[in-house]
Amino acid sequence: MSTLEKRIDNLEQATNTHTNTVVFVRFDEPGEPDRELTGLEGSYSKATYQKWARIDGETEQAFKARACREVKRNPNGVALLFQKD
Repeated sequence: MSTLEKRIDNLEQATNTHTNTVVFVRFDEPGEPDRELTGLEGSYSKATYQKWARIDGETEQAFKARACREVKRNPNGVALLFQKD
């Protein structure tokens, strides 16, 4: 490995390229803008398709937190979760 490649590798390791970002996409219907999430789907490829259902008594915030913990992220640490209702 050349000196330049080693330096680039060191810089990439020192820079956090994993964002651990989760983006929630929800579709509000007219007349129901504050409808709570009861189901989510997430995928960054067909092989990693995932689904979540809200458990009885679980708050929406706790549900979203659980999905964030469990979702498989792409190599950059990003995940997309879509409302499934």
